[in-house]
Amino acid sequence: MKQLLFSFACALRGMRRALKSERNLQIHLLAAGAVCALAHLSGVEPWAWAALISCSALVVGAELLNTALEVLADRVESKKNALIRDAKDVAAGAVLCCAIGAIAVACVVFLRTEVFATLSRRLPALAGLAVVALFSLVCILRKR
Repeated sequence: MKQLLFSFACALRGMRRALKSERNLQIHLLAAGAVCALAHLSGVEPWAWAALISCSALVVGAELLNTALEVLADRVESKKNALIRDAKDVAAGAVLCCAIGAIAVACVVFLRTEVFATLSRRLPALAGLAVVALFSLVCILRKR
C-alpha cells in the first residue's frame, strides 16, 4: 500500500511540474474547464459527459506524454539534433490529433439542436464564461 501511495505522489508531482512549466497544458486544462462549464449549462446527457470527459483526459494525457518526451530528449541531447526534433514534432502532432478529435466530439455534442437551443437561452452565462476564459488565457500567455 505504501508503494502505491508513493506512485500516486510521484504522478501528482509530475503533473504539478508540467502544469507549472507547460503553457499548452494550461491551455488544454482551461479548455477542458470551459467544456465542462458548457456541458453543465446545457444539461447534456450522461453519454455526452462521458465523451467530453474522455476526450479532455485524452488530450491532457497526450500533452503530459509529450512533455515527458521533450524533457527526456532535452536531457539526452542538448545540441540541435534532427532526430530529436522529429521525435518532438511527432509527439506534438499526436497531441494535435487528439485535440482535433476532441473538438470534433464537442461539436457533435454542442451543436445538437436541443443542446444548442438550451445554450442560446443562457447567453449571459455564456458571455461570462467567455470573459473568464479569455482573461485566464491572457494571464497564461503573459507569464511567458
